[in-house]
Amino acid sequence: MTPDITNIEQKLDAIIEYMQRMDRRDKWRMIGSFIRSAITIIPVIIVIWSSIYFAQHWEEIMKSITDMSVTAAKQAAQGSSNSMIDSIKAKYGIQ
Repeated sequence: MTPDITNIEQKLDAIIEYMQRMDRRDKWRMIGSFIRSAITIIPVIIVIWSSIYFAQHWEEIMKSITDMSVTAAKQAAQGSSNSMIDSIKAKYGIQ
């Protein structure tokens, strides 16, 4: 008994249709994977770039941080000592 030719062709057509759907789905999966990979790689690139930048400009960065800290400490010391002196003067009535 030989199989019916039309039945085999229908099965082959169904297989081809499923394969075409899978191709479209795989295409979108590939695009999604690429975008997800690109988004994942961006932070890694930023970390590598920033570490290289800090290694090359370490002295400048530390000098800048130190200068800002000294300036802030001076202002805090002057402001607190002046306000403390003013509060003592007001408390004891000194002019």
